[in-house]
Amino acid sequence: MKLIILFLFVFCLQVTHGQQVKPYHIQGHIKNLDNNMVYLIDLGAFYFLKEKDLVLDSCMSKNGYFEFKGNISENKQCAIEVPAVTNQYLVFILEKGHISITGELTSLYRGKVDGIENSIFKQSGEISRHYVPLINNLADSLLKYKDVGNKSNDFRLRYDSLISSMNYEREKFIKKNPNAFVSLLLINEMFLRNFSLNYIRDHFNVLSNTLKSSPSGMIVQKRLLGINIKKNILEEFSGTDINGHIINSDKYKGKVTIIDFWASWCLPCIEKLPVLHNLNEKYGDRINILSISLDRNINSWKKAVEHHNITWDNFCDGFAGRNPLVIQLNIKAIPRIIVINKDGLLIYDSERNDIEVDEFMETIMEI
Repeated sequence: MKLIILFLFVFCLQVTHGQQVKPYHIQGHIKNLDNNMVYLIDLGAFYFLKEKDLVLDSCMSKNGYFEFKGNISENKQCAIEVPAVTNQYLVFILEKGHISITGELTSLYRGKVDGIENSIFKQSGEISRHYVPLINNLADSLLKYKDVGNKSNDFRLRYDSLISSMNYEREKFIKKNPNAFVSLLLINEMFLRNFSLNYIRDHFNVLSNTLKSSPSGMIVQKRLLGINIKKNILEEFSGTDINGHIINSDKYKGKVTIIDFWASWCLPCIEKLPVLHNLNEKYGDRINILSISLDRNINSWKKAVEHHNITWDNFCDGFAGRNPLVIQLNIKAIPRIIVINKDGLLIYDSERNDIEVDEFMETIMEI
């Protein structure tokens, strides 16, 4: 069992990857909101693993009016939330300049957001709003009549046809909007929907050079490269262990190394720890083991390390989805265990190999 959860893009208010920091100013009015805490949430669309939403800002509304000011180095997919009074939220693109938001509390998700990128975002949303309900209905019918030959085949053909039509409309949208941040969002979603690398790469190449070289564009590029990582030496990485000592990739050169991606809140990850304990005891200093925690809360990580008696190398940088190895290896689910050989080449990946890591280790340690 794997625990799959979307991750956030944590934002730094400074020039990043050559991107110029620019101000934004949000002014909003939600009818019937009255006086409540309003939160500006970063949805972190380019990080597939997420422990919790990142609050960029918050304020108290006054008779339904609220305001946010800040700076961004690139556009971001965000949401307005008022958790004290509704579970609904309004998704929009946080872009530079002035942004006006209006809506009603009872239908917050339908609120209106102005701005160039948000106008394009709305257009892309129309594609999903047209196709997704039809696709979901057919999916229900497929399950209901899965054992009824003719009906099942008919529903399958209609289902596949709708999927193809929706993908075609999205392809046209990307080609029509090569400069739009929303196009990059659509391309990034293709990883989750298991499109081929060539398909994703062809659409990514349509985008403008500015969008490709943006921080989020670079993440997509790394994913396109990282999925074929078996032929590449892993990037340099470092972190600070529970005792404050620096751990870096130099330590793992020249020896077989097991790298475990986990988190204290991930039950399937915890269930894998006995396997690592056994490997550590069995092979001792013949191998290295490194656990990299995707916790955001450093204290939660420390408590888990102590509680589960993790004595091998481990660190938690608090970067979660921004950790270089997480990006490079296109990690979308944990637990995820990889093994690199003495030359730093990936030779085992729990996401792609059919056997468990302890079985794999037996095969290579006998050589």
